[in-house]
Amino acid sequence: MKYHYYDYTEKLSLVLQKARNGQSITIGFLGGSITQGCNPSVPENAYAVRTYNWLKEFLTPTKVKYINAGIGATGSLIGVHRMVEDLLQYKPDIIVVEFAANDVPPTDGSKKSYESVIRGIIEHLPETAIIELMMTLEDGTSAYAQQTQIGHHYKVPMINYRQEILEGMAVGEYTWQDIETDEVHPNDRGHKIVADLLANLFEVAAKNKVPAGYHYEMPEEVLFSKKYSDGIILNRNNYKPLYTGSFYPCDDGFKSLCAGWKAEQCENNKALVCKVAAKNIHLLYRKNVGEQMGIAEITIDYDKKLEVDSSFTNGWGDYAEVFMLLEEEECKEHIIEIKLKEGKETDTFTVLGLLVSKA
Repeated sequence: MKYHYYDYTEKLSLVLQKARNGQSITIGFLGGSITQGCNPSVPENAYAVRTYNWLKEFLTPTKVKYINAGIGATGSLIGVHRMVEDLLQYKPDIIVVEFAANDVPPTDGSKKSYESVIRGIIEHLPETAIIELMMTLEDGTSAYAQQTQIGHHYKVPMINYRQEILEGMAVGEYTWQDIETDEVHPNDRGHKIVADLLANLFEVAAKNKVPAGYHYEMPEEVLFSKKYSDGIILNRNNYKPLYTGSFYPCDDGFKSLCAGWKAEQCENNKALVCKVAAKNIHLLYRKNVGEQMGIAEITIDYDKKLEVDSSFTNGWGDYAEVFMLLEEEECKEHIIEIKLKEGKETDTFTVLGLLVSKA
């Protein structure tokens, strides 16, 4: 267990103590496709479901609730903007955060968005116990290193699946093919390894004694950035554009990322026009395989012009992608115009929302 950090179990210990005293608790999961539950033989074998079922039994007869906010092909940038709506509004007592395999290759931007996730959870729910879970690609690519730095800074317990399986493979306990279905998604055995590691952490936390008068203090100093910690997604559920133009309401998205607008080729295509006050604005859109591969022409404040191509030629499937429109030091109002560029008759462009933050 030398790759896992159980030094910071106080909040988790207090949650488990509360449960032992008969108070119901909620465990939530925030992450990508592994958390969503991709590729076990049956849904019950996914690590999140296994962990929930183990915790229910461990805490019997206390009631344990379960929320899974995993969405495939999403990293921490989308995660921080959707986590209030998808998870934090339900006030979970424990949150497992899994973005190391999706925040790749690790960049300056990914460490800022991931820290914004961790800091944002603490700002919203200071008593909630956070657990960082670090997964990996087959070649070892993972954002575990920068996420470990963030975990230590905020005193969050960490499970490093990457290092666990690399050591297991090194000593011949198993091969990658024994525990994974492709370059990233675990099979039943791989999901069980994750669930067993989490169960071990819970057992350690349940035994650990919390010092009298313990109170968690979030560090005032930011390690990398908190710029997205108050982020939200503007979509049809909470926002009305100034003008929809040739775009029409569309629910063709991914789980909670589905309340957007879609444009198809027509004569005199007109723009979707949005007024937004923010420091940071990203376009959330549908990346497409097949024929519906349109390009959007974007104008910001009647001046800056960009193009966004929704094609994912020969890709593995459609997914939600992000494109940075602007990042500034000052929160100001901006006018964003999005128009489908003239092209093939089959071209479309789907806006799933705008990621906005003011921190």
